[in-house]
Amino acid sequence: MDLPSAQLLPKDPPRMTRSRIQLIRAQILRVSEGALARFLGVSEITVRGWEIGLSEPSGPASRLLEIAECAPQEFMKLVLNCSEQSAVR
Repeated sequence: MDLPSAQLLPKDPPRMTRSRIQLIRAQILRVSEGALARFLGVSEITVRGWEIGLSEPSGPASRLLEIAECAPQEFMKLVLNCSEQSAVR
């Protein structure tokens, strides 16, 4: 398998502000803090901390939030499908 050229590599994950996280969760995905936590594989306390500004998401979590913002239906479908498949293994 060939490695992608530098032109095809994505930019660094965006910095996720608390208001952006709240927007993604409440208005784009329309899920609770607990549900978003499950989709991202973090605790509800972690999501709450992001939303009140106590902490910021890591790079991987920021990337997943970016994907959720850009393609919410696909994000949710992929996470659910992968979760179901890994439960069968």
